[in-house]
Amino acid sequence: MVIEHIRTGHIMGTAQHLFIAIYRVSGLAQVLASGNPEEVTAAISELRSLDEELASKHTKPDLSHNMKIEDLNDAVTSELYRLACRIHIKQLLASPAPDEESATFYLVEDFINQLRLLPSHSPSHSILSWPLVVTGFSATTSRQQRIIVAKLSQIHEEWQSDIFSKGAAYLQEKWRSDKHLNHSSSNCHPDISRSQQAPDEIGTIWKKCPVILA
Repeated sequence: MVIEHIRTGHIMGTAQHLFIAIYRVSGLAQVLASGNPEEVTAAISELRSLDEELASKHTKPDLSHNMKIEDLNDAVTSELYRLACRIHIKQLLASPAPDEESATFYLVEDFINQLRLLPSHSPSHSILSWPLVVTGFSATTSRQQRIIVAKLSQIHEEWQSDIFSKGAAYLQEKWRSDKHLNHSSSNCHPDISRSQQAPDEIGTIWKKCPVILA
C-alpha cells in the first residue's frame, strides 16, 4: 500500500527528490565515520552545501485558499522530510556553536508546527518513522519530546507497525541517557555540551536507530 501511494504521487508527490537527498546524507554519514581526514573534510563541505540547498527549498502550505486534502498532505509531508533532513545534517556536523544549537532547536519547532497541519489518518503516516525519530533525536524540551512520542504512538495504533513503537522506545531511552549525561557533565565538566558528539558516534547511532523510509 505504501509503495502504491508513492507511485501515484499521494505521498511525497512533488518532492520525491528529498528521498535522494536523504540517501546522499546517509552515504556522507558513513564517510564521516571513516575518519579519513581528506574524505571527512569533503563530506562536511558537501553536507553544508546540501543544507543550504534544502534551506532554499522552504515552502509553506497556503491554508487560506482551501487546499485539497491530498495537496495539503503532500505539501506537509514534503516539508516534514525537508526539515528532518536538515536536522539530520546538523546532527552529523555536530557544531557546538550556540547559534547552530539555536538553529536546530527552531528546526525542531518548525517540524512540530508542520506536524500539526498533517491531515488525520494521512497515508503519509506510514512513512513518518524516519523524520519523527531523526527530529526526536534533537528534541531538547519535554514538550517537544511528548509531541513526537505521542505521534509515534498514534501511528503505531493506526498502522500496527512495531517500527513506530520501537522508535518511541529508542527515543525515550536516548533522552534518559542524555539527561543522565547532562547531570554528570554539569558536575564534572560544565563546559561540555551534549551536542558535542563526534561524527563517528552519530554515524553509529543511525545504524542502530530502528527506522525505515517506507
